[in-house]
Amino acid sequence: MSTTSSWVDKEAARLTAAFVADLNEIGFLRRPERAGAAPGERSTLDAAIMIAITQANVAPLLRDPDRQTAFDGLDAPPPDELRRPVSIRSLADSLGLPAETVRRRVHRMAAEGVCVLSPRGVVVPQRVLASEHYTGPALETCARLGRLYGELRALGALGPPRHPAEAPSPGAFPHRRVMRIWGDHLLRSLDSVTRNLGDLVTVMLLLSILRANTEGGPGTSPRPVSVAALARRQGLPEETVRRYILRLTAEGRCLRTTRGLVLPPDVLDRPEWGAFTSAHLANLRRFFAALDAQGLLAEWEAERSAALEPTR
Repeated sequence: MSTTSSWVDKEAARLTAAFVADLNEIGFLRRPERAGAAPGERSTLDAAIMIAITQANVAPLLRDPDRQTAFDGLDAPPPDELRRPVSIRSLADSLGLPAETVRRRVHRMAAEGVCVLSPRGVVVPQRVLASEHYTGPALETCARLGRLYGELRALGALGPPRHPAEAPSPGAFPHRRVMRIWGDHLLRSLDSVTRNLGDLVTVMLLLSILRANTEGGPGTSPRPVSVAALARRQGLPEETVRRYILRLTAEGRCLRTTRGLVLPPDVLDRPEWGAFTSAHLANLRRFFAALDAQGLLAEWEAERSAALEPTR
């Protein structure tokens, strides 16, 4: 491997890790809809379960190009009759979580009205996916994906589109179609993520620490984060977070300082993180290739070209 290629791979790995850490806190339906609920009360674990439910519900649409196009905008959530219920056991298996954990959380969310349970399984209804609790994170996620695309293109880690297309007219970006493809990619990536870094809660906490540590930007000293702040970020009980952190510090995977928690300086160079970022970068390339095949990179490519225009 050439020095240039090695540098590109390392920078791409850094961008990938930062991107995943960002998305870990964008979440999906992180704020409960019931009156008087505190912002952030729902955890990122709940958000992962909700993503798994919605993806299973719309799985038939992923195999139907006409329906994909018909329900691709934010103003066009698929109707409930097109949603396929999914069992709690299937959800637990897809996320690598104990069935009882998933069952308890799904029943709580059903009581809050953000999903519907029936003998056939669980569904996130159209009214929820039409609300700002979905559309807000969808807009933010697509914007972050677009920035990552531009960063990887500028770095040379992604090539130009093989299927050029015209950029959509203003307000016509297919957010829902991109989110369905992204959700499918995300769930497929979970296996490599948890295989390299640990169970889902461990991964979420490590990524949240990484994001907090790097909020000052490249070249700045890491910003420590307290256990209490970490619990708030993740919507988890402080005692649960403290228990996980005790194990992670004992394993040398995070460090406790007088100001809070930081990841070790060499963390991104460790084999498990290298395997994680390499696998995720490969998965991201497949994701962008899937968007390319459907002509969905045009807006991001146009934004990239416009940003380069003053330097030509």
